Amino acid sequence: MFSFLLVIHVIISIALAIVILMQSSKGGGLAGVFGGGGGGASGALFTGRGVASFLHKLTIGLATSFLILCLLLGSQIFKDQREAYDASLTRKARSQRNAASSSATVPVLPGALEDQEDAQTAAPAQEAPETSQDETK
Repeated sequence: MFSFLLVIHVIISIALAIVILMQSSKGGGLAGVFGGGGGGASGALFTGRGVASFLHKLTIGLATSFLILCLLLGSQIFKDQREAYDASLTRKARSQRNAASSSATVPVLPGALEDQEDAQTAAPAQEAPETSQDETK
């Protein structure tokens, strides 16, 4: 989609430059070439004034198209850059999370080790009840 819009944008840019160069400020220049002496087979559209009016309308249409395509291309570029930036942030967060989880050490509160050691030493004492010597005979 972006490439298609870009090709159309270049075509409109070239056409706009040509149409602007064909115009003249006082009705002379290249616009007068198409109008010739007026009348004849060229009709009312291609008289000196008709060509100037046509080129003026064509310039307005091409300039409007140029502006709209500039906005569309700009928004497309902004959208693509935002998506790429979001994807890079996501990848960076995942890599940091994976690095943190693989080499993470669990913080130990003061006194927590003593409580664990007390629990481990008390556990073996409760393992099996001792039998009396009379029952074994």
